Amino acid sequence: MRKAEQGKTFEKLNAIPSARLFAKSFTSLFIPSGEVQPRRDDRPQEAQSGARPKKPRLTTAEKQLAEKTYFRYRDEKCPLFDSQELVHYLAIRHNGPALSLGNKVIPATILWSNVKTVIPPDRILGQLDHTDPDPLTGSPTLSPEEYAAARAFIKKQYESGKITYESNDYRMMRIERLPSGQVRIDGAFALYYDNILTQYTMEWELKKALLRNGPSPIQRLSKPGTLSLREAIEAQGDPLFSGHGRCTAITISTLMVFNRIPAGFACLIRRRSIEVGLSPGMLHIVPAGMFEASNTHDNWSIEMNVWRELLEEIYNDEELLGTGYAEIFGLCPWKRTDKTPAGADRQRGSRIQRDGNCLRPSQLATGNMYGALCP
Repeated sequence: MRKAEQGKTFEKLNAIPSARLFAKSFTSLFIPSGEVQPRRDDRPQEAQSGARPKKPRLTTAEKQLAEKTYFRYRDEKCPLFDSQELVHYLAIRHNGPALSLGNKVIPATILWSNVKTVIPPDRILGQLDHTDPDPLTGSPTLSPEEYAAARAFIKKQYESGKITYESNDYRMMRIERLPSGQVRIDGAFALYYDNILTQYTMEWELKKALLRNGPSPIQRLSKPGTLSLREAIEAQGDPLFSGHGRCTAITISTLMVFNRIPAGFACLIRRRSIEVGLSPGMLHIVPAGMFEASNTHDNWSIEMNVWRELLEEIYNDEELLGTGYAEIFGLCPWKRTDKTPAGADRQRGSRIQRDGNCLRPSQLATGNMYGALCP
């Protein structure tokens, strides 16, 4: 893009007051009195409740695939799924202490933490396998024929709404602890439906096991064959640090913290769309999204992916919606923020965590402008 066009893009960003950022989110954690009010929710009642749109009925063959892929359990209500007992079980099974928030523990564990130094998010990225992505031909529990049928089924289900394409994402191959105390993530290209069939199905498999009738459902999880997909993946290496056996697509979520003098600190959250395939209706920080590689020539960069999501989701830049401009014309905003004076609203910390339900790795960094969650 020409320099004149680049200038116009940043002129648009600079012209947007911070108050409009808060008005764009469905909910903000902090609303200064008399300044910014929550956005009125004019969505249909079904959308406000977080319920998914009604889907066409499944055929007999599709019902069999829904059972085989555990897709039928995706939206099932499972009281034990959020229980502290399950969190403690997963922490012991995967040898990682559960993350605590106040008096509650959640199914995640910290693999790496950094609270003392400023580390640009891209510094944790290691080698990237540039081989063009191809659909997987099988999984630890599905034969090639079964996997092909399951993939076609998942594609149909996920594209029956507003989603009309399969994204090309980055996947984690391994997380390595370095002698320096930092970590490095090696990656490769991935396809979204392979992530669904080999990564998130572990969560649905867990739901199925917990919903079975009988005493001590959590104790039964240790019985061989109960969680066959999880067991097969665990057999290929430590799933907290290895991506073998599944497609561990990476996600990025950004915690934006504002020091709104004199009111104090505030951040943005909003409710996820009911159209998304995972966690619809959940309150979530923004901007957020898959660590996408819209084309295989994009930079292997957390920072630029966050920057693109920032322009799309916060500033609603229509020119970038659905495009592959991950590099944002080669301009790096992080260098600009690093020059700001040090202060309470400029301090940054980082950590890498794992979701215990589906063994999804997450890298989190918080700061003045950015924070990154990578699967």
